[in-house]
Formats: sequence, structure tokens, C-alpha cells
Amino acid sequence: MDRLQSDFLNVLQRELGQLTRLESVLGQEHEALKRRDSDALFPLVKEKQALVTAIETLGGELPALLKRAGQSNDKEAVLAFIDTAPQLRQQWDELEALLLRCQRQNQVNGVLLEKGRWQTQQLLGILLGEGNQQETELYNAKGTASPSFLHGRSVKV
Repeated sequence: MDRLQSDFLNVLQRELGQLTRLESVLGQEHEALKRRDSDALFPLVKEKQALVTAIETLGGELPALLKRAGQSNDKEAVLAFIDTAPQLRQQWDELEALLLRCQRQNQVNGVLLEKGRWQTQQLLGILLGEGNQQETELYNAKGTASPSFLHGRSVKV
């Protein structure tokens, strides 16, 4: 393995390390979202942002390595260079698989976050007696559904 391949492999390995950490943080974020634990969530979001920035920086190093070596640094050239050594291809494939898992988990977390936001808005609407009465069905003291159960009443929490 020549120097350029070795440097390229080093960047891939560092990027894999960052993505592995990101996958862990996304998993922790998912659990915090399910528990609605904002105290746990805020530091995770901050760490996630720092990891994404670091990963983007490392991703920019790969084309830069090729450019410094006098090679083309477009996407096709990067992919062709990866095929020059089995270790590079293996690390690249691991990187792509891990990146895909992170993207999927981030999408799941986004859906969970949006669902929690929507539920919070609905609960606030109910407590404040706002919103579409057709959408806000509650049960009265007799156990029957009543869309206007809170209408005109104040609720103490």
C-alpha cells in the first residue's frame, strides 16, 4: 500500500470512528425521545451536531488527498481510487453501510420528534380549550365521548 492509499485509509478509519459514535448518539437520542426526556436530549443534540460537523470535515479530506497527489478529485475518481486496494474498498463499504444506518435512524428520530411535537400541541389545545372541537374528543363523567367537554371551562393543572 502506497502513502496515498495509507493516508486515504486513515481518513476512512477516522470517519468510521466518528460515524460509529454518531450511530450511538442517534440511538441514545431515540431512547430520550421515546421517554420525552428533554434533559437527556439537549446534550445529545449538541453532540450530534458536533459529530456531523467533524464527519463533514473528514469527508472533505478524501478529495483533498487526491488533489494534493495530482489526481482528479471528483466523485468518479474517488470511487476509482477506492478500488485500487481491497482495504480501501472494505472500509468504504463499511462507511457507506454505517452512513445509511445513521440516516435511517435520524429519519426515525425526526418522525418521533414531530409526533411528540404534534401531541404536545394537541394537549396544550385541550388544556387551553382551543382548537377544532371535532378533533378534540374527551370523555365526560358519564364515560361518553364529548367533543365540547372543555369548551368554556377553565382547567387547573
